[in-house]
Amino acid sequence: MGITLEGMKNRLEGIRRLLPIGQTIRREDLLCHLAGLELDREGALHLLALELDPEYGDWLDAQNSSCSCKEKPPLTRRQALSICENPPFRRAVEGGVREIFFGERGLKPSQWEAEYGAESQAALFFRLLDQGWDPGELAQWRLDRLAFSRWTFEGGYERIPDVDCQAPIRFVMEGRQKAHLVELPLRLAVGQGTEKITVTDKTSGETFWIQILQTRLEDMWRKMENIFAEHRRRGQIPPEHIDQMEAKFQRDFASICPRGMVYPVIEYQCQGDFQLDFYLRDYLDSPEQSSGAAMVFLTRPEQNQTPEGRNIQAAVLQQPVAPDTGEIQAELFCRYVVEEGRVVTTDSREQESRR
Repeated sequence: MGITLEGMKNRLEGIRRLLPIGQTIRREDLLCHLAGLELDREGALHLLALELDPEYGDWLDAQNSSCSCKEKPPLTRRQALSICENPPFRRAVEGGVREIFFGERGLKPSQWEAEYGAESQAALFFRLLDQGWDPGELAQWRLDRLAFSRWTFEGGYERIPDVDCQAPIRFVMEGRQKAHLVELPLRLAVGQGTEKITVTDKTSGETFWIQILQTRLEDMWRKMENIFAEHRRRGQIPPEHIDQMEAKFQRDFASICPRGMVYPVIEYQCQGDFQLDFYLRDYLDSPEQSSGAAMVFLTRPEQNQTPEGRNIQAAVLQQPVAPDTGEIQAELFCRYVVEEGRVVTTDSREQESRR
């Protein structure tokens, strides 16, 4: 990203006050360095950070180098969906933040922004350095190899609140869902189920069981027609608006699912009540293509619980098939694991050395 003097001037003019911090959160080789608090001209309070993932920059360099030498073959959809094929920028502070504590004072973020490459913030960090900020071990890293993160706190401020920037800073994290690869091929007969199947989570190595209760076919054209008809019956939306919505749906959906095609629906129960993602195997192994239209359908199981009281879930395979399909070559691609909230704290050893 090109940086102009005018851009640097505008960035500095937007600052009302800065308070340097200089504390670091560590997770293995990942760093999140909390540089300071910024109060801008609009009265918004921000926590500013630089983040380091050493492997990401090397991976990005390798990708750019290989692209410049020869054209790479297109990825399959499986590769595009797999985390290992397109590594994300790993973060020491990963997930949603519920509250950030400076000593005993807690502030709640309302927004988080991040960008890889912090060159556009060079003027901001120059100002922090001028006020005594110590970037620690990040001082030897180029800004284009670091990510810039900013948490904006709720409310408006006339000044930076009195907070203890010497005590360890605590991030109280939200719980989150994380995808774990499974990649289990399944041969499913329409109208039938399976016995319990033992499954291995490729991400964690854990095993759990699933049982397909039934595989059925659902006509989404008919389902949407019934939904529009119900809106007309209720009379809460003007008829002309319903007509416009239905016409748009028909126009967009025809490019995705020709009329007469249907969607496979898998009803299942599983140990731990995990949300599971299923795909057609041919779809996963086909080249990834970018199209202008996309729709995701959800549905409910025909019954909520098994006779034993276990929850039944339903998953729509988002690829249409012919209405006379009798067998589905599917794949359980991943499961979603809910990770509990946790507390992340700046390095206490760093605090000892600072005193």
